[in-house]
Amino acid sequence: MSKADLIPSLSQETAIEILTKTIEQLQLPENLQKIDEARDNVGNEMLKMMQFIFPIVMQIQIDVIKEYGYPETREVHTNNESSEERTSSN
Repeated sequence: MSKADLIPSLSQETAIEILTKTIEQLQLPENLQKIDEARDNVGNEMLKMMQFIFPIVMQIQIDVIKEYGYPETREVHTNNESSEERTSSN
């Protein structure tokens, strides 16, 4: 059984539910505090936002997505091809 076979299918309803829960999690006081503190430290510098704010938001999203049976990594191979094989063939 491949990794792709273990990933649940994504219905429109599930996608909406995941997005709604992600927004709710982002709005929790403890998460807002983390994001606000990071924002205060980076100001308007886009590169620093990507370095400090983006990882906080991504971790919150990953935590929600895991609850629905999806992997916490971005990479899912749909066949037995390794990432090295894919990059060398490009």
